[in-house]
Amino acid sequence: MYCPKCGTENANTSKFCLTCGFQFSQQPAQPQAPAPEEYSPSQPTVLIPPKPPVLEEGFKQAGSMLGNASRQAGSLLGDASKQAGTLIGGASKAFVSIWGPFAGYGTRRRHVGWLMDNQGARANELVQKVTDKFLHRKFPDANINLVPLKGKGVIVEERPYFLIQRGLVTSGLYINRFGQDLYVSQVSYLKPPVSNFRLIMLGLMVVFFLFTNYVLPGLMTGMVQSAMIGLGGGLFGGGYNSGADLNTLLAAFCVLGPLALLNSLALFLFVVFSIYKYLTEKDILAGLRVQPNEFNEDDLMVIEKAVEQTVRICLDEIGLNSEDLKPIQPTHQTRVI
Repeated sequence: MYCPKCGTENANTSKFCLTCGFQFSQQPAQPQAPAPEEYSPSQPTVLIPPKPPVLEEGFKQAGSMLGNASRQAGSLLGDASKQAGTLIGGASKAFVSIWGPFAGYGTRRRHVGWLMDNQGARANELVQKVTDKFLHRKFPDANINLVPLKGKGVIVEERPYFLIQRGLVTSGLYINRFGQDLYVSQVSYLKPPVSNFRLIMLGLMVVFFLFTNYVLPGLMTGMVQSAMIGLGGGLFGGGYNSGADLNTLLAAFCVLGPLALLNSLALFLFVVFSIYKYLTEKDILAGLRVQPNEFNEDDLMVIEKAVEQTVRICLDEIGLNSEDLKPIQPTHQTRVI
């Protein structure tokens, strides 16, 4: 059938237009005869497999399953009912985004893809199987969500990714069709931990800044007034000695003045650096982070392996040979002058 809004041809079973997202269910519903028993999804038969819906509807169903699980079982899988995309490069568009798709998740550590020939029509089935497997497979202390990620720029593409997060580690899984082929991509990010020492030093710098800019001026003003009163009393025969107050005032000014200036300059540079990192990498705490430790690396390796194993298990369960996945390594071009 054709979309009444944009004219795009869609499958008869589609509920949403592949191009503009028009909801066909808005049209008057036509009575339908009950499906034959051999075509019912509840039947375990494999003689006549059901016709797979378009991939956009599959992502909607997958997101619905994730959302229901989060409400019923306390899972943190998100609702992805707004996900779209039938082919790589043909997903929904976002107007503008100042960050890349994985901004705020740390540094990319691994990016690998697989391609399975002539199995693009099984992408929707694999998405639903992976969704179900994530619901039942236990990932300790991990949160799993299906999230639409946006590219960087103006009128950019959105792609639905499974995000598996454990601590500072994030692994992204993307499943879609590429022409007639099935495409699977996995990318892993590790966010460096925040240093407690740097955090304490930042707190002390803020306290010192507040003291030198708001408390110290009042104290020094009081000392100057006392010294002037004492000096006047001495001139008219009083016994008050203002020399100690003047010496203390000069010592405080000579010591705390340069320190306050350096401290204010350091805080200013830290704020500028934090704003820059937030605008470019969506990480306002970048100035407090240090190198990852061995525990972080352990989490990264186990999440990467668990996600890849989940995909391979799901491929085998839907009748595809996981050994047929052909790895694709990203290439890094070098500029030649």
